[in-house]
Amino acid sequence: RVKVIWSRQDREDHIEGLVVPAPNDDFSVDGWWRRRRAAEAVLHEYLGILVIYLGISELMR
Repeated sequence: RVKVIWSRQDREDHIEGLVVPAPNDDFSVDGWWRRRRAAEAVLHEYLGILVIYLGISELMR
């Protein structure tokens, strides 16, 4: 989501960022859909990206 937000901004200073996972993150790439909390986290991220693309985010105004 950070990449989407930053790519939509008109930045003259060309800020670069690095996104790394939390060291104790227990997110299972192979079985996230089996756990409700993990599925909610994935849904939250996709909905956040959708909000940005639809232009209904306060961050993008």
